[in-house]
Amino acid sequence: MKFCEEIAKKFNIKIEPFKYYVLPNSDELGKLYNFDYWLSYLGGQANIPLREIFTTYSNLNFPHEFVHMLLPMPNDRKEFCPRIIDEGIATWLAGPGFNQTFEEALIETSFVLNKTEKVTLDDIISFKIRNEFDNTILYVAGGVICKLIYDKKGIEGIKKIYKSNNENFKKTLEELFEMEYNKIDELIINYIKNYN
Repeated sequence: MKFCEEIAKKFNIKIEPFKYYVLPNSDELGKLYNFDYWLSYLGGQANIPLREIFTTYSNLNFPHEFVHMLLPMPNDRKEFCPRIIDEGIATWLAGPGFNQTFEEALIETSFVLNKTEKVTLDDIISFKIRNEFDNTILYVAGGVICKLIYDKKGIEGIKKIYKSNNENFKKTLEELFEMEYNKIDELIINYIKNYN
């Protein structure tokens, strides 16, 4: 509740009640979606329309999914913001998943990206560069974008990037950062690589 109240205050939003379910493992979560077997591991998911969060973590504190519930994309939108931003906001505010802060994930991602010679945001967005078993690199890159936008433009900047879509994403970034996309790309990648 404390985490949710802090986010609500920061974004000046009202907290709507939601249900929170804890399942014993990823397979049981899959069965809720009628999968007897699935190829991906999923630790948690927010079902926004039904106001439900499902998690396989026994610890009841899974703030990443809380952010998705507190800052849902409007149902009337035809196009949603790019996944890097949707997941980036949740990662910036609550870490990429269970029991890992944004800063811890940033250090880990810095180490991974420093082993790769040439990295671009487009490589990360397209999953050309990713971890084998999770999407942390995408989530962290999005978190850095959101953090830097917040530092530069505050909540209004976050609202603007959150309203972007795949078509106008790069243009919106250029407006918020007041520089060309290739310079933003360089800024984000260097921020991650040089984070300690």
